[in-house]
Amino acid sequence: MKFGLPMVLVVVMVSAGGYVHGLLIDRWGTPQFDGPPLSSVPLEFGDWKGEDLEELRADVRNMAGIHEYLHRRYRNAASGQEFVILFVRGRPRNIGVHTPDVCFKGAGYQQLGDARSLQFENEYQQKIGDFTYCDFQRQIEGLGAYTRTFWSWTTDGEWVAPGGDVRAHFRKKPYLYKLYILRPMATPEEKIENDAAHDFFRELSRELAKTLFEKSAADAVPDLGSAEPKSGKPAAEAQAPASPGEDAGSAAKAE
Repeated sequence: MKFGLPMVLVVVMVSAGGYVHGLLIDRWGTPQFDGPPLSSVPLEFGDWKGEDLEELRADVRNMAGIHEYLHRRYRNAASGQEFVILFVRGRPRNIGVHTPDVCFKGAGYQQLGDARSLQFENEYQQKIGDFTYCDFQRQIEGLGAYTRTFWSWTTDGEWVAPGGDVRAHFRKKPYLYKLYILRPMATPEEKIENDAAHDFFRELSRELAKTLFEKSAADAVPDLGSAEPKSGKPAAEAQAPASPGEDAGSAAKAE
C-alpha cells in the first residue's frame, strides 16, 4: 500500500501558523520573485521515481501564505522505500512558522519522544543540511501507524533548522523555502543511523541545488582533493534546542 499523508494533516502543516500572519500585508508590496519554479524539480532522479499528489486547496494556500509548493511521493525502484515531500515557498513571516511537532497533534497524531536535530551528510561525511526530525503515531482502525518526519528551511540551498523564532532568523530575506520529508515506519524502534532518508536527501539535495539554486552537480559536492568517500550512514544527531513550539495535507486542515 502506498504511503501518503492525510489531506487534513497537510492542511494543518501549512495553514495553522500562517493564518494570523497571512492577514498582514507587505507595506511596500510583495517583492518580485524571479527564481526557477518548484515544478522544475525532476520527478525522477537516480533510482527515485516521483508522482505528484493531491493539490492543496487555494484557500489553504492563501491562508498559509504559500506562493508555490510541491506535494510528491518518491519511490525507490530498487528498494521500494517511499518518501512524501511537501516543499513550499513564501514570505518568511508565513513559512517560518508551524512545525510538525506542533501541528501534527491537531491531526490526531501522538508525538513519540522529543524533536531532535539531525545533520545530513554527503558520501564524504561533510554536512549538506541541518534538519529537525520527530516520530509520530496515529491510530488507524485500531492499529498504530508510525511516521517519521524531517523538516528544514533554506533561502539559497544551505539547509538550516534554527532554534527559536525562525521568522526572525530569516527576517531580512524576501522569500523562504521549507521542506518536509516524511516516511512510514514499521515500528517506532527504527534507528535514525540507518534511516533511508540519509540517501534520499543526499540525492534530492543535489537536484534542488541544480534546478533551484543555480549550483551545478560539481558545486553541490565539496572539493575534497584526493579525499575518498567513506562508507556507512552519516548520522550526526543531538538533542534539538528547546523552543516553543499521509498526509501532509491533513495536518494542515487539522489545526
